[in-house]
Amino acid sequence: MQPCASLAHYDIYLTPTAHADIGWTLKTHLTNDDASENTDHETNDILINTLTSYLDELDQKLSDKHLNQPQFKDVSNITPLVLSPRWSKLDYQQAFNRTQDYLQQGDCYQINLTQKWSGSLARENNDVQSAFSLIDYLPALYRNTKAPFAGYVSVDGDDGDYLNKSSSFNADSNHFELLSCSPELFFTFTRENDTGKHSIRTKPIKGTMPRGVTNEQDERYKQQLVDSEKDRAENVMIVDLLRNDLGKYAKIGTVKVPQLFAIESFSNVHHMVSTITAELKTDTHPLAVLFGSLPAGSITGTPKKRAVEIIAELESTPRGAYCGTMGYMNFDGSGQWNVLIRTLQANALSNDDCNKERHVNLWAGGGITVASDCDAEYQECLDKVGNLLSVLAQNM
Repeated sequence: MQPCASLAHYDIYLTPTAHADIGWTLKTHLTNDDASENTDHETNDILINTLTSYLDELDQKLSDKHLNQPQFKDVSNITPLVLSPRWSKLDYQQAFNRTQDYLQQGDCYQINLTQKWSGSLARENNDVQSAFSLIDYLPALYRNTKAPFAGYVSVDGDDGDYLNKSSSFNADSNHFELLSCSPELFFTFTRENDTGKHSIRTKPIKGTMPRGVTNEQDERYKQQLVDSEKDRAENVMIVDLLRNDLGKYAKIGTVKVPQLFAIESFSNVHHMVSTITAELKTDTHPLAVLFGSLPAGSITGTPKKRAVEIIAELESTPRGAYCGTMGYMNFDGSGQWNVLIRTLQANALSNDDCNKERHVNLWAGGGITVASDCDAEYQECLDKVGNLLSVLAQNM
């Protein structure tokens, strides 16, 4: 019950103002087809006025005065969501050993080995505070992670009027959800207005250390990541892979690596991040680059094709939307897309209205090379999603 892809066309949309803390701007886009068909502009104005009225009402509902009403005060009653690992430490050890076998045989230089945590969203028809949806957990997760490439999508859901959701909300009507707290950029596409040229930027993550309890420990962990030859080797493998991927679509000589082995710090981990840029060929559309480059190299391995084959063999179940991408593309081809890591996926188990549960999955993994240590790699998985698991279970 998972779509292969979900695409939507928005010609009326909100974008943040230049100062995002101040507000949003309502934008409309009249397509060439609309213009050729002499679209009734008066009707379009009515739609804009209706939408503006709705947004004014929404703004009022989100005001402090409204949210202080009794039905919004006790947000702590959201049902805890406990996710359990599908693999034991021994299971991971066995998969790690098989991964090492393939690396020693020369099949790959690096393989991203991932494990999964699973649980269920309960539905209690008579309790308005029951957690019917992953979006119930979004505020707490975002407060904890401040993920720069976070996102949420619901496919085949209700009318989207979440604030007016009633206690009879049908979980099966909202049967597929993704809630992403991703720290990783897949692609940013930009377009020069005067020349029409498209440029691309990608920032693969490879290399992780946990945050420290004290400032001194935190700086020590950060420096360990800077000095780690193993992590630098893994990172440069993925940089070379992505340079090769972009080379298929870029003008000759434009693929650059302006930043290598930078350290970016997040709420729970430090990451080693590199930046790759390129200018696209004039006959190449950004969508072709996006779909032609999936899945991202940072969460597969090198060479990518063989790594994906080995991953399919070693991991017990398919990854779902994990390691795919979520983002937006403007009408001029500009846009931004993440890598779906640190991402929750919810699926209805069936279309039966009597079913009271929806399955929830969360994944975490890391790149394995011949220099990898099993215990360290296993702990890295926990470091990456431990804060998410705690927030969901309401342990923090």
